[in-house]
Amino acid sequence: MTSYKLFAVDIDGTLCVPGQEIPLQVIQSLRKCAESGILIVLSTGKQFKNIQHLCHSIGIEGPVVTCNGAITVRVSTQERLCSHFMPKTLYRTIVSDIESDDRANIAVFTDNDIACTGINLASEILNSIGEPTTLLVNSLLDLSTENVAKVLVAVENPKTLRCLYDLYSRQYARDCSVTITSDKFVEFMSMDASKGKAVLKVAQSTGITKEHIACIGDSDNDLSMFEIAGLNIAVGNATPSVLRVADVVMPPASEYGVVEAINNLISGEINGDGYR
Repeated sequence: MTSYKLFAVDIDGTLCVPGQEIPLQVIQSLRKCAESGILIVLSTGKQFKNIQHLCHSIGIEGPVVTCNGAITVRVSTQERLCSHFMPKTLYRTIVSDIESDDRANIAVFTDNDIACTGINLASEILNSIGEPTTLLVNSLLDLSTENVAKVLVAVENPKTLRCLYDLYSRQYARDCSVTITSDKFVEFMSMDASKGKAVLKVAQSTGITKEHIACIGDSDNDLSMFEIAGLNIAVGNATPSVLRVADVVMPPASEYGVVEAINNLISGEINGDGYR
């Protein structure tokens, strides 16, 4: 039986329905998991400052993966352990291209802020999930000297979102990472940034090998975690791509699927082949 030593956990869509509070039952379960000796590593698209309260509620003091793997932070000291920002020339090229696309609504995550040129679909959705805009600029090109963690593009229609993703993922295939992070978001990051790469680096720094890593997620940006973990868990509301490669599927976030997953991890009733 495999004992799992690290549990990488997505937040929105996994711990809770996006836009809703994380249920107390889920927080208590995560705390129980940490107290059992399993290292909890939150792995999220959110900025660190917007998950600090959650970390303290769970009792996390070690590394957390933020901005979809662009920045890893140690909670206890707020020290940045690792970062992969977008090359500044590439950032200018991408923003210039996307700003001319009338389907796209853009928000830019720097190491300190979420920037927009005004209220748009991106800022409205981000605000609804606890990621408010903190900086308004006349032009997103004004940020070309900043440390940019990711460029987020919001699109209302899922079919349009897929078309936009197909176009830009081909166009920038050799330059940056392009991924769908929800049914409304496509995100652009450094080629070196992904949840999976960041979680693996945390695991290696603590001597934890792949077979002892478990992860849980719901969206396509969680697939990179599935590539480096020994146990891949999907919640029932996950995307088809995630469900296809999951070792185990738990109930959806609305039914506290992560609580069931944690209970099974602690009891040893779940492994890379599913349930024992």
